[in-house]
Amino acid sequence: MVIYGRPHPTVYPLHCRVKNRTTALTKDMEKAECISLERLHKNESQDTERQSDIFTACLNGHTRKVRLLVERGYDLNARDADGITPFMCAGLGGCVECVEMLINEFHCDINTMDITGRTILHHACSKGHTSLVRHLINKYSCGLNARDTNGDTPFTCAGLG
Repeated sequence: MVIYGRPHPTVYPLHCRVKNRTTALTKDMEKAECISLERLHKNESQDTERQSDIFTACLNGHTRKVRLLVERGYDLNARDADGITPFMCAGLGGCVECVEMLINEFHCDINTMDITGRTILHHACSKGHTSLVRHLINKYSCGLNARDTNGDTPFTCAGLG
């Protein structure tokens, strides 16, 4: 697959559309929901095209689906071209229940960073998910002073939007 004129083996098409908020997003997500359910029933072998399902499920807070996908061998440590993991997508989506499940059941690391040095707390702050931000700070003592490559803290990201 070629993204922005360069090939990248771990970039998942639907995930890119979700991040870029294209107009066909709703149709793609409906299609992905049908496709991923078909794949779960067929138990196909894992490939990079299929991996976008875990990003989408995390982003949308579908905890039951995330659990099923992980049980079927989907990789929670997969990264897109920006170093974003499915766990970070859960932070972008703001679902406390999904993030809590990923931390407690699947041992996702709250300090995992993308290529810009942002953690799940940076991503949750940037999207204004106050309940998730409070939860991460109060329960897990997430790094309030963690700085990304631009020197921004999570709270700076909240102001930047």
